[in-house]
Amino acid sequence: MPRETSGQHETESNPEGLHGNSRMAEVIRTHDWSLTPLGPIEDWSEALLWSANLMLSCAFPSLVFWGKGLVQLYNDAFIPLLAERHPSVLGQTAQECWWDAWQIVGPNLERVMNDGETVFHEDTVVPILRDGRLQDIRWTYSYSPIFGAGGDALGVFVVCQDITREVTATQELRKREEWTRESAKHLGELAAIVASSDDVILSKDLNGTITSWNHAATRVFGYSPEEMIGASILKLIPEHLHADEKTILENVRAGRRIEHFETVRRAKDGTLIEVSLTVSPIKDEEGRVIGASKILRDVSSRKRMERSLLQAEKIAATGRMAATIAHEVNNPLEAVMNLLYLLRA
Repeated sequence: MPRETSGQHETESNPEGLHGNSRMAEVIRTHDWSLTPLGPIEDWSEALLWSANLMLSCAFPSLVFWGKGLVQLYNDAFIPLLAERHPSVLGQTAQECWWDAWQIVGPNLERVMNDGETVFHEDTVVPILRDGRLQDIRWTYSYSPIFGAGGDALGVFVVCQDITREVTATQELRKREEWTRESAKHLGELAAIVASSDDVILSKDLNGTITSWNHAATRVFGYSPEEMIGASILKLIPEHLHADEKTILENVRAGRRIEHFETVRRAKDGTLIEVSLTVSPIKDEEGRVIGASKILRDVSSRKRMERSLLQAEKIAATGRMAATIAHEVNNPLEAVMNLLYLLRA
C-alpha cells in the first residue's frame, strides 16, 4: 500500500475524494491547486483528503497546514477569523498567510512538525493584521500533529477560537461590577449623610413629584415618607407661591442650579415655615436632566432674630431721635434762664 512521507505523497488519487457541500468544500474543489506545492486535487493522497474532510466537518474554526511548506486549508467557521485575508490565503503557506504573527505561529508549528508535540494555549494574545491595522487578538488554540503511517508528522490540524470579544466583555463586566460596588458604597455613604442631616433633603422628578424624603423633612414638616413619596411638591407650598415652583422646574430642566432661595413652605399642621432652598439638577449617565435634589433649611429662628434685631434697632433709633429733639428744645430754654439770671444780678 502506498505511503505518504512528510511534505509529499506517493499515492494515486483517493476515489472517495473531498466530501461535503459546505462553502469551503466547494471553494477547495474549484481552487487551482496545481499552482501550490500540493498539486492538483486529483493527485492528493488519502491522508491529505482524510485530514481535509475532518477539518471541513469540524464545527469549530479549523485549518490544516500540510507538508513541509505547511500549505493552508480552512473550513467555513474559520472564515470570519481571517477577515479580509479570505479567500486569497487559501493555498498559501503558513508563513505567507501569518507573517504578522510568525514570531508566535512559527515556533508552534516547528514544535508540532519536528517534535510531534501537541501545542495548546488558552487566552493568548496573538497580534494580527485585521481591518487594515495590527490588532491584539486573544486566542485559545490547539496545534496537533497529523501523523503518517511511518510516524512522521505530515501536517498540522489546528482548532482555535477568537475569544477577544468574550474576554473584552468579561473585562468590561468586571469593571462595571467594580464600578457598581464603588457606586453602592458611595450611595450608602451618601444615604447615611442624607438620613442624618439636620437639613431637609428631598428629591423630585421633572413633574414635581417627590421621590425621596429624609428624617429631617419629617421633623420639620410633620409628614412621613409614606405620606410624601409620590405626592406633589405643591403639597408643601402655599397656594399663592405655586408659580415659584414652575420657575424652579424651568431652571432645573435647563440644567441651572438655584442657590439660597428664601421663601415660605407649609407644614402638615398648617404652620408657615420660612426656609432657604438650594435646588440642583439630577442627571443620568448620558447627562440628561431627570429630576432635582432640594436642600431646605429652616431659617425661621434666624428670621425671628433678624426681625428682633431690626425692631431693637428701630427702638434705639427712635430713642436717639427723641434725645436729639430734647436737646434742641432744651438749648433755647437754657439761654433764656441764663439771661434772667444776669438781669437779676
